[in-house]
Amino acid sequence: MSKPYTRHELSKLRESIKNNADDTRVDRQEARELSGPARHNALEGAKNPETRELLLAYGILRGRTFSQMESEHSDPSNLPEWSGIASYCRAYAVGREGESSEEYKARLDAVLEAAEADYKAWKRSLTQSRLLREAQRRAA
Repeated sequence: MSKPYTRHELSKLRESIKNNADDTRVDRQEARELSGPARHNALEGAKNPETRELLLAYGILRGRTFSQMESEHSDPSNLPEWSGIASYCRAYAVGREGESSEEYKARLDAVLEAAEADYKAWKRSLTQSRLLREAQRRAA
């Protein structure tokens, strides 16, 4: 997959990722000051799936595959939903100078179609490898 968008074209998305990560960092620092069950609950609440979706959207728009962005040991049940990732891609993708709206839409649709197929294949691969590991563990 080539790079359909440049870093400069995605500057607003990059800024959103930075702001979101900063907010999460502050939440975690505040949670670390607590103790006991309150600390555990606060740290669980400080996890921000939105940041992960933003990062995946950025990677997709830059032409990366899921195998390049996600660990091969990811839990398939913990992967973000495709609809959230696609909505960020649509929200932050921009048209190029001199590009008609039809060309922009066709380019974005092609990127999202390829990325969705890659997402489904990656999720299927993770599920299969996890089932295989569980079967091997039971056999041992």
